[in-house]
Amino acid sequence: MNQMKVIYKYSGEENTRRISEYLKAYIKLSLSDEQALQFPAENNAKIFWDKIKSTFTGQTEDRKIDAGNELKNLQINSNELANDYIARERCIATKCHSLGLDVSPRELVYYTVRGLGGKFVKVRDILKTQRDKSIDEVLEILREEETSFNSPSSTRAEGTISLVHSFFES
Repeated sequence: MNQMKVIYKYSGEENTRRISEYLKAYIKLSLSDEQALQFPAENNAKIFWDKIKSTFTGQTEDRKIDAGNELKNLQINSNELANDYIARERCIATKCHSLGLDVSPRELVYYTVRGLGGKFVKVRDILKTQRDKSIDEVLEILREEETSFNSPSSTRAEGTISLVHSFFES
């Protein structure tokens, strides 16, 4: 505050220059060294701020597009556990949200189910018809299916039958 009082004792152009220097220094405090070095020659705080804003707004938009595409193209990896797949999906959804891209719970389930493949193809086909499932319910179904893969074949059939049964109950 005392520094700002000192500025006002100067008049006109000198005052404007000093205020601009203080503002530029203040803005630079919020940047990393690498970011601040991108605009070393700019003396006017307003122009400096506008350049920073246009540079990083474009990057944010790019990251938002990339995150949305990452979610839309989500695929389960071979040998990936259901817990890991859903955790990865939730991480991408959080990234989307932090970038200002809102993803509804319905969209989350849609992209998650659409990305199922390999050992989960039968479950995916059934879940595609069950639009009211939450992501937690999908995870539970995937866990049950995963457990049935590690059990004898009779249990495997029972797991799929229970999934079909839950379909007709909804």
